[in-house]
Amino acid sequence: MKDFYVVAKKDLEPNLPHSADWPKIIAYSYKTKSFLLIEGKGHGFNGTVLPDQIARGPRWKQLFLDLNALWFLSFIDSTTYPSTSDFEKALQAKTGFIKVISS
Repeated sequence: MKDFYVVAKKDLEPNLPHSADWPKIIAYSYKTKSFLLIEGKGHGFNGTVLPDQIARGPRWKQLFLDLNALWFLSFIDSTTYPSTSDFEKALQAKTGFIKVISS
């Protein structure tokens, strides 16, 4: 089982039960160095797990921009965290919360 830490989340259409665009979620697995990228809900739901380097590509840049999450790429590049616990503490200090999606 992989744990993905939610980095950013936004829902601009909370009252729509089936949306291909919202909510948008970016989550990161510290252990596997991969991203969980989610868009939509209901029949419009779409999600994928991508390695770090692919998620940084131009295809996914708009998602990071929509969620004001480009900061996270610098965050994971700027420091090597000795443990998952250290990563969690640093992420919580930056975002003010810790939410985990297990897959």
